[in-house]
Amino acid sequence: MAGEVGDDRRDERVPGETEPAVSDLHAWIRRRFAPATALTATTTTAAEAFRLLDRGRIEPGRRADLLLVGGNPTLSITATRDVLKVWRGGIEL
Repeated sequence: MAGEVGDDRRDERVPGETEPAVSDLHAWIRRRFAPATALTATTTTAAEAFRLLDRGRIEPGRRADLLLVGGNPTLSITATRDVLKVWRGGIEL
């Protein structure tokens, strides 16, 4: 998967998914990566690869783009489909 962080190739789309980030996440799962590894790869690792130092982790001083989901996505990635709340730049949408 080297060089594929945030890859938006059409063949990686998940049927029914419209957001590239969600599709990227599920592409990692289809390649048999553990959910926690897929989440890290599509958040922290992607931010580091693109030198986006203000995001990729939940820490003071970082950009607060967050999803609250029903369930534990580190155990079952399908929990990411049950979005309960969204924050962008620290503001709840």
